Amino acid sequence: MKIKNKEFIFFSIEDIIIPQELDSEDFGEVARELIKQKAILLPVICHAESDRHAVQSYKDKIIGHSILGGGNNINKIFRI
Repeated sequence: MKIKNKEFIFFSIEDIIIPQELDSEDFGEVARELIKQKAILLPVICHAESDRHAVQSYKDKIIGHSILGGGNNINKIFRI
């Protein structure tokens, strides 16, 4: 049986990357709390089997690539 990939977005807080599944029941509550803690929503959407796979995809495909340009203006959204 093939495992269906879930859709994740990422937050960054104090240089820690936190994946959040978009369809999780507690998405809104978790996102709100992360933003209250000054987390930054990263312009990345990922399809992965689990949060662990999502973080690994982020590390493999995003780390080392600039996603910010011209100060804090986001100039690209990554789909991984």
